Amino acid sequence: MYTAVVECLRSIVNPGIDENTQDEWSWDAQTKITAQGLLATMMSYHFLVTFICVRAVLQTVKPLASKLQKHDLDVYDTRTLITDRVERVKEMREGVDAEFETWYEDCKRIANELQIEEKVPRTCGRQTQRTNIGSSTPQQYYKCTVAVPFLDHLSTELNDRFNKDDSVAYAFGCLVPKQMVTLSDSEIQKLSSEFFFWESDLQSSSSQDLLGHLLEWKRACGKLGEKGITAANLLDTYRIADGDIFPDIKTLLHIGCTLPVTSCEAERSFSGLRRIKGYMRNTMNEDRLSSLALMHLHHARTINASEICQN
Repeated sequence: MYTAVVECLRSIVNPGIDENTQDEWSWDAQTKITAQGLLATMMSYHFLVTFICVRAVLQTVKPLASKLQKHDLDVYDTRTLITDRVERVKEMREGVDAEFETWYEDCKRIANELQIEEKVPRTCGRQTQRTNIGSSTPQQYYKCTVAVPFLDHLSTELNDRFNKDDSVAYAFGCLVPKQMVTLSDSEIQKLSSEFFFWESDLQSSSSQDLLGHLLEWKRACGKLGEKGITAANLLDTYRIADGDIFPDIKTLLHIGCTLPVTSCEAERSFSGLRRIKGYMRNTMNEDRLSSLALMHLHHARTINASEICQN
């Protein structure tokens, strides 16, 4: 892809002869100036190394970004996926020597194809505009100035964005039997305080009452494991939980299953509303707007027109 973009920019900067008419042609001046600037940037070895490193690292978090935009994901599955991706970034940081060696081989291959010179910026006694690291080889220089700082920054941002201590929703994953049986009494006591955030929906009058329910639920999870009954996520746990025996646990599982993980669904609704109600439909009434919005949001559903006309 990188090579194809560079070749395309070169064809804009130095156009040739039209194969059909055999006439010389050229782009307009502004397009050629813009393409020349982009070409000069992409022919920089520093930019090439940065591009390869960023592409390789972001490939590990791309599935997380795609999965978080779906509506069929509960907080437990989300927590598991986020933990896996964060751990993967940490592994890349710890094994940066081996990882960067593979990335740098890819950089040298592309540089040879495009005839980009492998070099590092010069170092001086005092540098204020960029990193001034002394290194024996270009590979060592770019590892210290590009790969390591980017991995450290991404790891910090992921930990800040998905901090478990800042979200009560992460506690719902502890209700899954295989997680519940591993908790100590002190951890369950802390869990009861966090779950009491939803006290208006619970029957327990205090966090101590909820603590008793959680301890009983832990005991029941142990018995379920002995019987071979397992639950992979919150929805499976909700199905096996007895609402008569554990009413508060059933309520918490209900909240956990329906709690939205991200705001993607709401944002898509707002985007759809902007497309539906434009300035040409300013006088639309509420009934028609609601009907069009439902058709837009559930566009994949098949509608029987004859059945609608009969009713």
